[in-house]
Amino acid sequence: GMVRQWQELFYERRYSYTELPEGNFAGIAQAYGIAAETVTLADDVEGALRRALDHKGPYLLDIRVEREENVFPMVPAGAAISEMIVGKHTNHEEE
Repeated sequence: GMVRQWQELFYERRYSYTELPEGNFAGIAQAYGIAAETVTLADDVEGALRRALDHKGPYLLDIRVEREENVFPMVPAGAAISEMIVGKHTNHEEE
């Protein structure tokens, strides 16, 4: 998640965390009558998004990513928006 990403990028990979089992978020949503699905393959995302957008009513889309995948853009703590990091080895000023 985001905390792991900060530990990787700013704290020399000194990880401090609690291991949590994967939740069945789609199953919970379905138990409440909400349409839902879980996507584990990148090739399936487009179709799942189309189904979610075409659905009348709420739709939970749980897209699973690798644990080590980072989320961009991000703004480091205490940084200005102009110091945004837009990729693993880039920032907004380099583009």
